[in-house]
Amino acid sequence: MCKRKRLCAVIITSVLIIIYSILPVGWMIRTSLLDKSELLKSPARFLIKEISIDNYKQMLGVGEANILTSRNFKTAFFNSVKEALLSTLLIIVIAVLAGYVFARVKTRITQILFVLLLVTMVLPAYSVMLPLYRIMIGLNLLDTVTGVVLIYVSAFMPLAIWIMRSFFESVPTGIEESAWIDGSSRIKAMLLILPLAMPGIIAAAIISFLSVWSQYAIPLVFASSDAQPLTVFLTTLSGKSSVNFGLISAGGMFTILPPVIIVIFLNRFLVSGLTKGAVK
Repeated sequence: MCKRKRLCAVIITSVLIIIYSILPVGWMIRTSLLDKSELLKSPARFLIKEISIDNYKQMLGVGEANILTSRNFKTAFFNSVKEALLSTLLIIVIAVLAGYVFARVKTRITQILFVLLLVTMVLPAYSVMLPLYRIMIGLNLLDTVTGVVLIYVSAFMPLAIWIMRSFFESVPTGIEESAWIDGSSRIKAMLLILPLAMPGIIAAAIISFLSVWSQYAIPLVFASSDAQPLTVFLTTLSGKSSVNFGLISAGGMFTILPPVIIVIFLNRFLVSGLTKGAVK
């Protein structure tokens, strides 16, 4: 009886958590498929009688759409893609090199540097925004893709390095030692074990990409205009006197689409990469 009660409790809790997680997304899908007349009806109904894709047409600039809104949406979307891809690429290159060094070169200096690197992960982002803002102004990088990418790299690089260090420590040193005997350098030896570290690299890349893509506070401060990503662009759709919930929901659907695709198709690489790196 006790086991059955525990099983029922686990099932009920899991169902409630799933409903709690999926319901907001379902409501956003519903809102994005309603026209203005249906959206303002009271009381609101979850089921839709007539589906309308006018909000998506406005976002994509199809038909009688607001040209300015569509243009700003496309610019923000490509900004998000560029910033996420460039940041992820730089983070992975640095994380692979630094993670290998921290895993294989065991000296007091590398240990101290690694601890200092981990300390930066617990610093609140808001505590360094003012000095970063002054630095970006001094370097003329404020509201540029380059400036935002540099901030993202500095923010999410420590976590990627930690993941790669743990993964390289789980890889046996036999291949590298054989390469050294044959006269290979440390760089060449590292390149030989990169295929074995590929699950960890993919896991670190996925986490970095998702972290960058979902950022709001950093681009709100450092990229409020020309380098504005989707997360910040959606807030511009609400005015002082009115809020276009349908348009915001349609934009939100476009925003969550890349993370959903990545999680669905690359989830197994994320799980395998993290679990393999945890076992030495």
